[in-house]
Amino acid sequence: MGMTNVLMDTTDGRTRTTVVLMDTTDGRTRTAVVLMDTTDGRTRTAVVRTRMADVLTRTSDVWMEMAANGDKRPCVAAAIVVCCDKKEHTMPGFRAAMAVLAAAALLPPGVLAQNCEPTWDGFIGRPGIDGIVHAIVPTVVDGRPVLFAGGAFTSAGGRRVGNIAQWDGLDWELLDDGPEPGFDGPVHALAVHDDGSGPALYAAGAFSRAGLVAANSIARFDGQRWSILTGGVDGTVHALATFDDGSGPVLVVGGSFATAGGATVNSIAAWTGADWSPLGAGVDGPVHAMAVFDDGGGPALYVGGEFNFASGAPAAGFARWDGRRWSGSSGGVAGAAPVVNAMLVHDDGSGPALFVGGRFTWAGGAPAAGIARWDGLEWSAVGGGIDGTARALAVSDVGDGLGAMMHAAGQFGIAGGVDASNVARWDGLGWSAVGEAGLVDGANGPVHAIASFEGWRGTTLVAGGDFTLAGPTSSRSVARWGCHTLPCAADCDGDGLATVFDYLCYQNLFDAGDRRADLDGDGELTIFDFLAFQNDFDAGCA
Repeated sequence: MGMTNVLMDTTDGRTRTTVVLMDTTDGRTRTAVVLMDTTDGRTRTAVVRTRMADVLTRTSDVWMEMAANGDKRPCVAAAIVVCCDKKEHTMPGFRAAMAVLAAAALLPPGVLAQNCEPTWDGFIGRPGIDGIVHAIVPTVVDGRPVLFAGGAFTSAGGRRVGNIAQWDGLDWELLDDGPEPGFDGPVHALAVHDDGSGPALYAAGAFSRAGLVAANSIARFDGQRWSILTGGVDGTVHALATFDDGSGPVLVVGGSFATAGGATVNSIAAWTGADWSPLGAGVDGPVHAMAVFDDGGGPALYVGGEFNFASGAPAAGFARWDGRRWSGSSGGVAGAAPVVNAMLVHDDGSGPALFVGGRFTWAGGAPAAGIARWDGLEWSAVGGGIDGTARALAVSDVGDGLGAMMHAAGQFGIAGGVDASNVARWDGLGWSAVGEAGLVDGANGPVHAIASFEGWRGTTLVAGGDFTLAGPTSSRSVARWGCHTLPCAADCDGDGLATVFDYLCYQNLFDAGDRRADLDGDGELTIFDFLAFQNDFDAGCA
């Protein structure tokens, strides 16, 4: 059911309208209270998020708070309700109020931030995710930026989910709304892949059910329902990648399993969209990471993990598949219980290369701590590396004017001699902490996944793992780092337009107790911050 209530105060001949927007279509209550004064043709608005049970109480409280500031006019209430049966009970002023909202959506474009000081933002992580995030992947659904997160958790944003959820820019949502959403076991890998029938989300890990469908550790979501990949695999999947050896793109699945679709594959196999095929004789240990890199001999699939041989060829945790045969790569990695967890193709200013992260102290016989660079011919260290284990690598330009950089995440305290708590970035010359100026930031627990997210507030680095703080900000298992503060506060959602959706964006910041909602700078979040936002909105973005 969708419902809209309009409360009007016209006791002194002026129009002050309170629009209460409620959406309970899926059993959840999403409510926004919009206070509008349009007496002189201008829109002055404040938005307060409420729950349905206290709509009238909270609305009354807001008016009382405004009255305490000198506006002592009583509120005389009337209402309109528009229900899902499309029956409408109108009252004077309703269409005028809706016209105000429509007019607000047509205001001039705003100006986005440039060269800002990036910070950690906990908005995405309150109340966040109640377990461990192992994988995140950004994509676009119906023209909207969406972030998928998978791991070992039961709720996201306070909603019951089954180890997988999606972030739509404002809230965490279910993918499927059946009686048993998500999976009955952890998700370790996510990827968007087109098997010829259109792009779809593939989720893999260690589970036996996807929604109500029996699925062996891997499943496909087309936007409506989950489906199986014939037979699945008989173990755990840790990595997914799309690879085209010239005969068409396939989804390569890596992990710790012996068979796929009933056929022996040894920890790695390709899904063609119709059936499974082996990659030679596979590898002799778990696969944790994959990436496609052109090392000068054409695009090849590089594979990392905990193995010593690939189809009988020596390959110390690192191997190359060209579509026909396997080969090792100059010694691979070594150390105490070495493992490769992450791979990333990136040009840090010295040419395109494959960056490899994990737990090792040597790469190709040369010292390299946790992170190394492979250019197709030889290995090199990456600025002193890290003092622990790298679990994820990603490139992101967070808008601070320094350009796109490689970010590394995992479980470590130092990167290149610089204090860095589980997250750091590499600019091609040296390492730096990921946090606010003058602070040793990062996360207070392991970070398992990072990705660059092109959202409504610009580009941010999203991190997922097992933590409760990102920098000084409370954020449960997921957080984002970047330039969140816009020079024009009216453009809260950062889409370049000052619209009614900016009110909803600001309302959510306020409701989450986000410090960026303190627009009057008094250290508290009150109705006066709403009025400050309204004034910025009135003035528009220059």
